Amino acid sequence: MTKCEMVAMRKQETLEYIQGNAGVHLRGIKNHFDAPIRSVVNRLKKLENEGKVFSVKDGKYRYYYPISMKGKEPKLKLTPKQKEIVFLLDYFDDEIPISEFVYELDIKRTTIVYHLKFLLKNGFVGREKKKGTYYYFKKGEKDERKTRRND
Repeated sequence: MTKCEMVAMRKQETLEYIQGNAGVHLRGIKNHFDAPIRSVVNRLKKLENEGKVFSVKDGKYRYYYPISMKGKEPKLKLTPKQKEIVFLLDYFDDEIPISEFVYELDIKRTTIVYHLKFLLKNGFVGREKKKGTYYYFKKGEKDERKTRRND
């Protein structure tokens, strides 16, 4: 088998893997094939340029999908810490300052801020500033709370 045939075969295997595992991350592909990251990146670039796959950046990660899924928006994947933050907002059912997240979740303030920015950008949470402090709330619930308080 020639080198070109080997490259084409690996590229086809990568495409088939993505088709069977839509939304797979670069490292997932690398680990599946036990291949150097650089060669996997090159294969993915070629597949994207050929219009066989597309990628979606979610936070700092990029996920790969077969082109047949283009237009069907894949759901955002929340990390375990982001899920904890959303759960905490559900639990307290009120606006929460960053210091409360730090206390309740025992996570560094910078980590909380990073995840809150992602959640804010993607519409999971809202933010309001009161007396110089930002308070976060679950999106859609703030208006419901105001209505309940007025009743």
